[in-house]
Amino acid sequence: MHWYLTTGLMLGLLGALAGWSLILSRRLQRRLQALLAELRTSHADIQALLAASMQAGERLMEAERQLRNIRQRQDHMDMRTAGQRPYAEAIERVQRGAGLDELVGQCGLSQGEAELILMLHGQAHAG
Repeated sequence: MHWYLTTGLMLGLLGALAGWSLILSRRLQRRLQALLAELRTSHADIQALLAASMQAGERLMEAERQLRNIRQRQDHMDMRTAGQRPYAEAIERVQRGAGLDELVGQCGLSQGEAELILMLHGQAHAG
């Protein structure tokens, strides 16, 4: 009889253990499914962020290209107007009565340039 009791007890424990294992297995399956769903969502989010990042990078590269073009045009304009500025200033000075020495000293013109501006824009030309 003792043998039956031990066997029954063992079978009961084995059944309880099998039931508990089944419950744990189902919990683990649900948890695994939830984690897989989170992983899919995270993957989709990462894909969206990657696409947005690539678009932002492309826009940044285009803005940098446009900025380089603007800087080049500005440099070109600065060089062009810098070359014209001493003459404009010299003409204004001549119209206010400046002489040859002032044009050479203050405007950085050569003597020939200063003489030409005096001839073209000086008081003798006004009359």
